[in-house]
Amino acid sequence: MKRLIPDELGEALFGRRWQTALAAELGVHVRTMQRWAAGSRPTADRDQLLALIDARIERLRRLRAAVCDWTAGEDA
Repeated sequence: MKRLIPDELGEALFGRRWQTALAAELGVHVRTMQRWAAGSRPTADRDQLLALIDARIERLRRLRAAVCDWTAGEDA
């Protein structure tokens, strides 16, 4: 796996301090996550990573809908 993918994925899911947060989410030691970020083999299988992405997408969809409902009368 290219280095770009864990960095980009981690930051998109958890922000700048993604290594600690993603390690906790996957139940691995932060050092394992740091090795992954440095280019070693991924610590999570594809299904785990896709589930995290899907959960974040769903959360953002709900938040987007809530913001649209909350601000609906402001455009008029």
